[in-house]
Amino acid sequence: MGLHSGGSQNLDDAEAVVAAGADVLVAQGTEAGGHTGTMGLLPFLAGVVRRYPDVPVLAAGRIAEWSEREATLRGRKEEFASPEDVNPFEAPPDPDTSSIIYGQSAFFVDAVRPAADVVRTISDEAEAILDSRPRSLLS
Repeated sequence: MGLHSGGSQNLDDAEAVVAAGADVLVAQGTEAGGHTGTMGLLPFLAGVVRRYPDVPVLAAGRIAEWSEREATLRGRKEEFASPEDVNPFEAPPDPDTSSIIYGQSAFFVDAVRPAADVVRTISDEAEAILDSRPRSLLS
């Protein structure tokens, strides 16, 4: 029996892939070729992994190797810099009238916890996944 995988660019696609019995789910963010997804890779990937903890998930798109090209990246940093006269944090924000500045990953914030607890949880979950995945894929 072969390994069956399916790709998704949104949570509805992910649901269909899992329901079809795929052994592996491939999550692709909107930054990938064609820009057809609904979320950036990292928040989408986090949501898929949280929703389907028993399905191995591979990330696709928005993944790039800068190895040995660091000087090129540093030389282009001005292209990505914000104008120096723009500072959204000059004054404390007014929660009733100020713009809210956050990214798609804010969707996954479900509690305010000390950083040490968050790092410990991430480490424990990663260790559990690494311990279980190879055996589950080989059986």
